[in-house]
Amino acid sequence: MNASYSNEDRVGMNGHFHDSEGGGDNVDVNVEDTIGTTILGLLFFFVLLAFLRSLRRERQLLVKLGELQAALKHQNSSS
Repeated sequence: MNASYSNEDRVGMNGHFHDSEGGGDNVDVNVEDTIGTTILGLLFFFVLLAFLRSLRRERQLLVKLGELQAALKHQNSSS
């Protein structure tokens, strides 16, 4: 008996994905948890990229501040 099931037939009322086809393995995946975990992972990745970008910008500003301080010190000493 090889019955074909659609995804609507496999998704239960509790949001779990039940796959009864295959080698007897019972697959029980909570789709909502999987989507939530994926979204949290992407959010963490984007926050990490934003943090690294801000660190790079801060380093550039500190280098520029050092150059301006050196130029100001040089200008004050030559006056």
